[in-house]
Amino acid sequence: MKQRLVGLIAAVFFSGSMLMLTCPGAGQDVTTGTGANNSPSGAPVHLSARLSDLRDLALLDSPDLTSEERSHVLIRWLAEERAEPVGHAPGYGGTVIDTSWVQSQIIMSMGISGDPRLLTAMADPGVRDGIIIALGWMGDASRTSELLRILATHEQPDVRALAATVLGRLGASEAEPGLRAALADEFSREGTGPGGVRTVYPVRQAAEAALRMLDDEAAMQRATELRRAFVAAMNPGAGEEDPEQK
Repeated sequence: MKQRLVGLIAAVFFSGSMLMLTCPGAGQDVTTGTGANNSPSGAPVHLSARLSDLRDLALLDSPDLTSEERSHVLIRWLAEERAEPVGHAPGYGGTVIDTSWVQSQIIMSMGISGDPRLLTAMADPGVRDGIIIALGWMGDASRTSELLRILATHEQPDVRALAATVLGRLGASEAEPGLRAALADEFSREGTGPGGVRTVYPVRQAAEAALRMLDDEAAMQRATELRRAFVAAMNPGAGEEDPEQK
C-alpha cells in the first residue's frame, strides 16, 4: 500500500467551498484544460490520474473546467482511491487521515461541483455509492432508501457519516429510524487537542446532527428549496416544480 499522505502537515482549512488538507509536495505542476485537451473519458488530461494531495481538489475550482469535466475527474479519482487506498497519516488534532476520509472528501466535492445530469447517467458500480451521496447532496430526494443502505452498510465510516449528513440536508423525515439506528454506530477514532486525548464518533455525530435538522423548521425549509433547485437543474428551462408533487 502506498503511503501517499505520509508527512501530512497537521492543518485543516477551508478554501472557497472545498475542504482540503495541506501536505508537502502538492501537485504544483498540475494544470487544467478543456476542449482538445480532454481524454476520451471526458476528463482533462492535465489533471493527474489520481488524487495524490487533497489540495488538488482546489484545482477543480478553475473556471476553465466545465461541471461535466469536474464530474469525470472526481469519478476517476474516487475509483482510483477505492482500487488503491491511501495509507494512514496524522491530521488535524492528531486524528488519522485515511482512505475513508479521502473518499468522503472526493464525494463531497462531487456533490458541490459535479454535474447532476451526468452523474445520474453514470452506472459504474465501483463508484455508485459515491454518486448516490453526491446527488443527494445536490438535492436528489429520490435516493433516500439507497442513502439509508449506505449509512447502515458502507465499509468506510466517513462515507456512512456523509450519508447521514445528506439525509438531514434533504429533510428526509422517513429516514429517522435509520438515523436513530446510526446513533449506535461503533466506529470511533482518537485525536489530541487542547483538552487532551478525545474520542470521536463521526457517524453518531452526523446522525445526531441530521436528526436535529429534521426537527428544525428553518432547516426543513432549506431542504425543500434544495430539492426544488435539484429538479430545476435536472430540467433546465422547464420552470420550478415542487419535488413533493413528483
